[in-house]
Parts: sequence; structure tokens; C-alpha cells
Amino acid sequence: NENFIVSNVEADGLLGQRELLWHNDVPYLPEPYLGGCLHAVRVDADAVGTRFVSGYRACERLPEALRQRIEGMRALHIRERVLDRPNRLTDLIEGDMCTVHDVIRTDPEGRRYLFVNQAWTALIIGLSQAESDALHDEINRHFYAVGEVYEHEWAAGDLGLWDNQAIQHARGEAGTGVRTLQRVTIAELGYEAQY
Repeated sequence: NENFIVSNVEADGLLGQRELLWHNDVPYLPEPYLGGCLHAVRVDADAVGTRFVSGYRACERLPEALRQRIEGMRALHIRERVLDRPNRLTDLIEGDMCTVHDVIRTDPEGRRYLFVNQAWTALIIGLSQAESDALHDEINRHFYAVGEVYEHEWAAGDLGLWDNQAIQHARGEAGTGVRTLQRVTIAELGYEAQY
């Protein structure tokens, strides 16, 4: 189901209190979701916020040498299996979905954006794991740089809508402040259809 409740207090709420590393939703599908939406149903003043960062801005801000180095590279994105660290190829089990996408993608208007993430980008194709990790870390230093992250502090009734392919999101541990959000996915093809 692409639409659900994200909550640290509701019995049927997904994700509980755990931290969420930087990610685009389901980048391991052939056609990652187009957009995401969160509606704050019930939140306390001390509820953890949601952080957002732009793949457009990250691509624009890359040093020219790094941009040229990654131009034309592709990365393998894998299904989440491990919750407290970036996922690796060795975490996959038989039948898991994984997909290769360009490291720099282009939207329908021709604007370019970075498409690698902290949580589920397992390997940059053509590199050893160590080389891939080093390059990914270098990219991430620019992607998630201080001053590039927006954190939305939720209030009841807030509605957040974002481009899932070009904008990443993350959050810290949800803690004890009530945080119940309705999550809606925007997609041409759902998870089951692509799997």
C-alpha cells in the first residue's frame, strides 16, 4: 500500500521511532515514485521534524571536477533490509528488488539533479565497494552540506508535498513527542505493479 500512517504512537503506524537516513522513496524500483506528501494529523510541539535536501541544488553546487567525474556513472539502489546504517549488496536476500539509475538524472524540463542517497544506494557501478564508498562519501559531503538542509517542524494540519525523485528526506529518532502523519504517494506505477 502506497498510502499509510507514519506514527510513533499509533498501533498501525509505520516507521515507529527509528531514525530515517537520507533517501528518496523506493529508488530501487525501475520508476521511483514521482512525489510524496505528508499531512500532520497529530503532532506535539516537540515532535521531530522532517529534513529535506534538493538534488537540483546539490548537482548545481558540485565542484566541476567532481561533476565531470560522475557524469555518465550509474548506481545500484537496493531494497531496505538494514535499518540503522546504509544498506549493502550483502544485505539483499533472494527476490529483493534492485535497480540501476544514472547518478545524475534529468527531469522532463531538462534540469539535472543528483540521484544517489545515503540509505539505499549500495554501489556506484564499475567501482570496487571501497572506491564506491569513497566517491559516495565525497558526493554526500556536498549533497547534505550545512546550509543546504531544510527541516520542517510539524504542526497539526501542515501539508508537505515534494518531488520524490529530486528531493530527499530524512528524520532523526522520533522520540516521545507524538508524531502522527498521513503519508500519500504520487506515482504512475505502484510498488506491486513494478515488482
